[in-house]
Amino acid sequence: MSCSCCSPASTKGFDPFIDGSKLESRCRLDNTRSRFKSPMVRPEDQESSLQKLPIEVYHNVLQYLDIGTLTSMRAVSQYTRASIDSLHPYKELHDFAPQALRACLSTEMAPHIPLLRLHNALTTQECHYCKQTYFPHSPSFLFTEPLLTCIRSASPESTFGTHLSLWEGHRICVFCARNSPSLKPAELNHLLTLCASKKSSVPATSLYSIPKLRALPGTYSTASVHETKRFTLMLPGLITAGKTLSDREARILNTDTSDSNTIYHHPFVRSEDESDISPSIGYLSPETDRLVSFRYTTILSLPFLNPTTKKFQHGILCQECCLRMRYTERMWKAEQRHRRQTGRSPVASNARRRVINGLRREASKYYAVAHESDVSSSANGDVSGGEKGKGKRKAGEGDEMSIQEHYREVHIRKVWEIGPHEEAWRNRHKGPALPLLRNEDFWQPPVKKVKIFEDKPTVEVKVAQVAGN
Repeated sequence: MSCSCCSPASTKGFDPFIDGSKLESRCRLDNTRSRFKSPMVRPEDQESSLQKLPIEVYHNVLQYLDIGTLTSMRAVSQYTRASIDSLHPYKELHDFAPQALRACLSTEMAPHIPLLRLHNALTTQECHYCKQTYFPHSPSFLFTEPLLTCIRSASPESTFGTHLSLWEGHRICVFCARNSPSLKPAELNHLLTLCASKKSSVPATSLYSIPKLRALPGTYSTASVHETKRFTLMLPGLITAGKTLSDREARILNTDTSDSNTIYHHPFVRSEDESDISPSIGYLSPETDRLVSFRYTTILSLPFLNPTTKKFQHGILCQECCLRMRYTERMWKAEQRHRRQTGRSPVASNARRRVINGLRREASKYYAVAHESDVSSSANGDVSGGEKGKGKRKAGEGDEMSIQEHYREVHIRKVWEIGPHEEAWRNRHKGPALPLLRNEDFWQPPVKKVKIFEDKPTVEVKVAQVAGN
C-alpha cells in the first residue's frame, strides 16, 4: 500500500464523496430573500384555514413534512415562508448544515426525506446502519473465547457516523457507506435494460414507486481524478420481482444475502493498494471503481452538532489502527507473492480473511475528541466532574466514541503487541497513514509534560557569600 508521500498530488486531502463547497452554486436557497413587493398578509386576513391556526399548532403540522414539500410550501405565501424559517428543526439545518438541504434538493431525494429525520441525523453521533451490531474495540482474533463471550454480551458499541446517506436521510459511517449490502446502488439504465428483456422476471412497473437519486457531477473514485457526469441511481433491493430470478438478475439486483464470501473494504484505500483476500478460487472479483463510485455519489459529509453547546464535531481517525492495517496488508501481499513463486495457492484462508476484515473495520472508525476532564469524569460515573454516581451517561452517548478511551483500552494496555519488525517499519513511515487523508484527520496522544527541578542559583550565591565572610 502506498503512503501519502508517494501518492499523486491530486489525491492529497481528497474526499471521494459529494463536494459540499460546490453545492452552493448548484442549489441556491431562498432563505436570504427578505424584501417583497407586496406586504405580508396577517393570519387573521388569510383565507386559508390552515394559516389561521396558532403558530405553535402550525409548526407542529409543518415539522412532520418532508424537505421537498416544505420547499414547495415556501412559495405559497410570505407567511408560510416565515413560518417555515422560524421552525426550529428547519432553522438549525439552514444555519448549521445548509449543504444537507442543498444535497437533498439537488439529488431529487428531498420528497423522500422527512424534516425530523434529517434534523435527527444532524444532532446524533450514531451511525444508523451499524449501531445494533457488536463491534468490539479490537478484532476478535486478538481475544480469547471467554473474553469474546463477555464482550458480545455487553451493550452494542456506538459508531461515530461522520456522513449523511441521501437514500433515507440517516447518519452513516464511512465503513457502512462502502460495505453495507443494503446500500449498494445500481444505474437506472441497467435496470431498464433488464426489465426490457422478454424473459425478464422483473416487471417495469416495479420501478415507478422506488426513489430515484440523481447523482451530482464530481470526482468519486479513489483511483481516477476525472469528474463524472449526472446519472440516475436506484436501490435494487427495493425492487419486487414477479417470479424466480435468474443468476444474472440476482447478481444485478444484489439479492444474494449469504455472507460466506463477504469481503470488506476500507473506503479510502484504492483497490490496487488492498491485498487480495478472496476466500475461494471461484470468488467473483470485487466491484469495479465505477461501481464503487456509485456508493460515494450518495454520501455527503455531515458534522455532528452538539444540541447543548451548538459546537461541531467532525470526528478523528486513530493512526495506530490505520498503521496496523497497512502493515498487515503489506505482509500478506508479500506472503502471497512468495506463495505464487513456490507454486502454492495465494488465496487467503477464512481465518486470514477475518483478520484483515477486522483490521479494515477498525481503521475505518471515527472517534470524537473529548477533553481529558470529560473523559476522567465519565470514567468516574458522572458527566462534568461532579459527585460520583450523579448524571451517569447512558451507553452510546459518547463514551465509546471517545478517541481517548479507545487509545487507553487498545493501545496503552497493549492489546495489540507491536513486534520489532513492525516497529522498524513504523519508524520509516512518513506522513499520514492513508494516501487520501490529511494529517489533521488523525489523532495522536498528547505529549506528557515532565517537570524538571533545577537548583536555584540564588541559594548557591548566598552560601558562597557566607563562606567568604
